[in-house]
Amino acid sequence: RQQKSQPAAAQSADEQPAPWRVALPRPPAGTPGLGPDAAVLPLADGILYRVPLTPGGRALPGPNWRLFTAGPDAKGHVVHWHDDQYLVYVSTIAPLSGHDL
Repeated sequence: RQQKSQPAAAQSADEQPAPWRVALPRPPAGTPGLGPDAAVLPLADGILYRVPLTPGGRALPGPNWRLFTAGPDAKGHVVHWHDDQYLVYVSTIAPLSGHDL
């Protein structure tokens, strides 16, 4: 005799989804942007990675965020704009010289 499967219980607003891990080729180098379906992270190699907000989703590489004039210590800051569009700001820290004081 077969039993009917019960529909999954709806998740309440107070419940948190189970955490999951996503493999990235490099560490983050700045502030990620959180959109409705994905987070976009600036990585240390200068590439943006799109990470879906669903368990089991793969991180996908995107365009380069680092300016060619920015040094290796530059940070990328991503902000969700609209739908699947994000803005990226690059901050650089120039070392102070004796003339700047």
